[in-house]
Amino acid sequence: MWETAAAQAIGNLVTPAVQAGGGIIGCLRRKYGYVRNLNDNIAMLEREERYLLSKEEDVITMLDRKDHIMERTRECTTWLDEVRVMKGKLQELRNRYQNTSRRFCGLCPFPSLLKLGKTIVIKIEEVIVLKSRIDQITIMHQRAPMPPVPVIKKHPEKIDNVPSLNEHVEALLRLLKEDNLKRIGIWGLPGVGKTTEGA
Repeated sequence: MWETAAAQAIGNLVTPAVQAGGGIIGCLRRKYGYVRNLNDNIAMLEREERYLLSKEEDVITMLDRKDHIMERTRECTTWLDEVRVMKGKLQELRNRYQNTSRRFCGLCPFPSLLKLGKTIVIKIEEVIVLKSRIDQITIMHQRAPMPPVPVIKKHPEKIDNVPSLNEHVEALLRLLKEDNLKRIGIWGLPGVGKTTEGA
């Protein structure tokens, strides 16, 4: 009976210790995975970045092609701004990756590699979410029709209101009454009344 109670007491102590140890090992394994898979994760991040940049180029090409009949939405402008900001963050992350020491020179680089690896994994998820968001937004919508341009008549209502026009009309009528005249050329600036005189 004493042995049974001791076995139960040991079993009650060992089970939580094993569970806690399993949790600690899982946490350490995940953290070690950030460092061990750093090269794979940076390659995956670069691949997702290329896909994101391709999406951005496709959207910009579509905006340029349909710019005369449609206009971009504010959602699309916001998405393009977020892509521009993300490109800057990814460039900073790439610089950190290239400048991080992976050797044991003095201090262990594990904490900095762990932080970098975790940041890379988070950025991969952010790039994937940003890339998929463009499929859910409206990129362009129809432009509002332009209002008609008001026409302002600047010509006089009667020919008699333009004194110089009467003189030219009389000169033309005199020339037309002559029998030896075969052709008359009327030239001048646009809007001076060439058609009116010819009529």
